[in-house]
Amino acid sequence: MLLALSSLALGLPLLLLLLLPGQSITYRLSESDDTSDADYIQQIIRRMQSERPIETLLFKHLSRCLIDLNPIGIPVLRLDEANGLRLGEHFNSEALALLCMQQRTDVVLLQSLAQNLERIREMRILIWLKQLETDLEESLSLIAEQADKYNLMNLLVLHSAPAEPAVTAYRLEPFPEATFAPLNDSDGVKIFNRIWGDFRQRIAITQPSLSIPGSFLATDASSASTYLGGYMDRLIMEFARIYNIQLRFKDPPNESCWLSDVDIKDLVRHKQLDLPMYGRILTFDAEHTTYLDIAQVFIVVPCGKEMKLDDVFRGLRTYFLIMLGVYLIFSLLDKLFELASRRSCNSNWNWNWNWFAVLVNLRVFAVALGLPIGIIRRYRSPSMWQLLMIMYVFSLVFSCYFSASLSALLTKLPCYQHIQSFEQLQQSGLPILFDEHAASMSELQVNQIQIGQITNKVLAPNSKRNSLMFALNTDHAYQTFTRLWQLVNNYQSRYKRNALCDSPGLILFYDYPIVGLVQHNSIFRPTLNEFIYRAHDVGLIGHWIAEAMHSLTASVIDQPRSNRTHSPTDFSTAPLSNRDLLWVWKLLLIFDAAAALVFALELAHRYWHKLRYPIANLI
Repeated sequence: MLLALSSLALGLPLLLLLLLPGQSITYRLSESDDTSDADYIQQIIRRMQSERPIETLLFKHLSRCLIDLNPIGIPVLRLDEANGLRLGEHFNSEALALLCMQQRTDVVLLQSLAQNLERIREMRILIWLKQLETDLEESLSLIAEQADKYNLMNLLVLHSAPAEPAVTAYRLEPFPEATFAPLNDSDGVKIFNRIWGDFRQRIAITQPSLSIPGSFLATDASSASTYLGGYMDRLIMEFARIYNIQLRFKDPPNESCWLSDVDIKDLVRHKQLDLPMYGRILTFDAEHTTYLDIAQVFIVVPCGKEMKLDDVFRGLRTYFLIMLGVYLIFSLLDKLFELASRRSCNSNWNWNWNWFAVLVNLRVFAVALGLPIGIIRRYRSPSMWQLLMIMYVFSLVFSCYFSASLSALLTKLPCYQHIQSFEQLQQSGLPILFDEHAASMSELQVNQIQIGQITNKVLAPNSKRNSLMFALNTDHAYQTFTRLWQLVNNYQSRYKRNALCDSPGLILFYDYPIVGLVQHNSIFRPTLNEFIYRAHDVGLIGHWIAEAMHSLTASVIDQPRSNRTHSPTDFSTAPLSNRDLLWVWKLLLIFDAAAALVFALELAHRYWHKLRYPIANLI
């Protein structure tokens, strides 16, 4: 009876320990009494290194309890609680932090360690807990509280009591709440997980940004219900489903809950959002995920207006100059061959050069215009035949090429050249709608033209910019990026001509990564990055982006006519007017004036000839 009572008295504290949250009976990792603390810790370090490389050892201690520990082959960094060195700026996360805690006040080492592990809180941590008088349960509870506060996830506590030669181990279970559980060495499990595959229904606050194409509300055609169709929406929801995370929306998603970049950054900074459904251009002013997409940031401007008919013909000025030059060359050759032919046939023929016959040669002019001429008797020599053949071939090629170019210009309705550079954009005075994020980025650029120096920059919400772009409004220029421009360009291709155009000279940033936002030292970031890597490997990211683009294009094209801000008739071609034919009357007037001038010169020449040779005129 006494034996039973004594057994019950010994087992009752053990039963109470089992009932504590996150606590259980410890499992002895070492039964050897003659193994020193330093040797045992080195055995644990070697086992950790066999599971995953350890490139750096960080020792944090207030006393000299770790002074004898010197692992061979691993660089060791020894810091006290006052040293705020950030390892993330010099080392990677393949490191191990080792702490020695002997009393309750040593918990300050965890706060100092959190500063050392800024942005690499997922690093492995080993705590050597040498209890003297402090209660073990209280110490573990205090460590768990600090680990949850500073998002320390990979943490192992080794407990060594003076009265017990063996060492017991407790591993942190951070989800859904930070607790400690015993590490059973006989299970053969790894001491630390590289990433956490099960968050055990850990609550994560999210909110869609409704910034297309990353986040938007789409409508199901069959059920008329709305759903989140952006690629960032799909990414966060699939990540939560696979890794057992309970998503909660900060506010119910609707069309009026659009969030700007500044709003989302503030919510994440104040820890009101854990996993926002938002993709943005990479900057280093906020914690971010790995890249999701690559985009260019540039400015689109209104396309040039349709050319007037007289300007179309002015564009053919080069062809007229070519025709005039060829006409003069052929006319000169024709005159030279004619003189040479007559000289060879009649040696007594007097040389008579007439410049008027060179400048006004109707035969060559007819050939240059592609008009037919008969075989003239004076073209009797082979050289004259060859010249005539060359003129015919040139006339055929040139007239066909000129007619084709003119027909193309009159058919495709050419437009004036739109703005091509930042200098032209500044001189035009056209307002440029910028979002705040891209505007702040552009002002930080030092190797490119400073868009911040442009005085006609206007900050506007993305929703306003997007609505004006889809309305094909030409009163502004717009800062945009690759995916949004693809949507707008596909939409405006349904009309006869484009309203907005891009230009290589208006690119702000080339091939910048699109990333997601997370909290500083987020517990989800390592696992989310791993999920994004795998999604890229199997093509899921590209598939979600393609589906989002297709859904957006369909929703814009199939919207009711009452909701459209414009119609296809807005871009219909205007009929010809009297002003368009004004160039015809100008051309006719010029040729009539030239003919009258030539006629007057002929009369003057004849009158001058009569005055100079009166006897010849009588004969």
